[in-house]
Amino acid sequence: MKLRDDIYVYEWTSYFENNCNSFYIGGGVNALIDPGLLKFIPDLLIRMAEDGIQAGDIRYIINTHSHPDHFEGSEFFYDKGIHIALHEEELRFLQGPGEICMNCSGWRSPCPKSTCC
Repeated sequence: MKLRDDIYVYEWTSYFENNCNSFYIGGGVNALIDPGLLKFIPDLLIRMAEDGIQAGDIRYIINTHSHPDHFEGSEFFYDKGIHIALHEEELRFLQGPGEICMNCSGWRSPCPKSTCC
């Protein structure tokens, strides 16, 4: 849903499954912020296409933090030539205590292939 000018918001409204809100900044930036869980990427891409945004338009994936419901969907874009960003502190967390926490909580720890910023 277009929020303003080249800014779009894709709210997660399911009461029964966890995910996050995603955002897209167009206008030459072409960045998807927090793609969410991998299993919901097809739905997100359909919703974006309804706004005229194609998967091929995405140049950057920006992950705000290392909760799987915010960045696991980045895996979908690994082999598509898209720059994927996650802060270096979050990446270190994922490679240490974050992985342990996720595994203990029943989450599969995603393998981030991020460029840190």
